[in-house]
Amino acid sequence: IPHLADRMYEINWMGCMLSLSYFLGLASDYDAEGQAPTLPALTRKEQLEVMWKLSLPECLVKLQLTLDKLDHWVDVSGSQRMRKGL
Repeated sequence: IPHLADRMYEINWMGCMLSLSYFLGLASDYDAEGQAPTLPALTRKEQLEVMWKLSLPECLVKLQLTLDKLDHWVDVSGSQRMRKGL
């Protein structure tokens, strides 16, 4: 996870969500990055819903994720950025 934490310092919430989703195996890098151009125009909730629909159901079950939990974990991952004042 250290390499993921370092990357989180450089990206915004949406980028953090995409990186975390890929890191957790929810979606392939191709799927996650393929959605990146369409996401900025969407609300945060809509961005989460797009990633949720791309996610592999077996990963969601295995990780016991809900939309609220995914949102929370993106915040936790991104909070490392804020602690460094970025």
